[in-house]
Amino acid sequence: MVFANTLEDLLEERDITLRMLSKEIGVPFQMLYDYKNIGYFPSVRVADKIVKYFNCSLNYLLGIDNYRDNKCYNDINLSLFYDRYIELLQKNNVSHYHLYKTIGLNNSSVTKWKNGAIPKVESLIKIANYFKVSIDYLVGKTDMPY
Repeated sequence: MVFANTLEDLLEERDITLRMLSKEIGVPFQMLYDYKNIGYFPSVRVADKIVKYFNCSLNYLLGIDNYRDNKCYNDINLSLFYDRYIELLQKNNVSHYHLYKTIGLNNSSVTKWKNGAIPKVESLIKIANYFKVSIDYLVGKTDMPY
């Protein structure tokens, strides 16, 4: 529930409610409520709206690191994800099979990503942790892997 706690902290810091955030970023209130109170993860696109509003990194929002400083100047570019994923596999001499078995990914996810599907936040967190890179790097918000 790191994400939910971080979202709560950011809301308190700005002294705004979920309803206010909903209106500001154009995400339905119920969806934000579920993220904060039930512990669901947002989609990558919704997470990007939240980080833009609060000026923080995806890594901070999703609990990968404690550094709030947003050095990610690019807009999200999900077309870079699959290329970066393949590059990380090759650089680390890891097969798709080994990775999905090790971190609990679904093999069909890789095929979907290859065909342009957007990975789930949960998958991005696992991949980022495994390769010790930032989620912001994986989704093209920065060209710095760390």
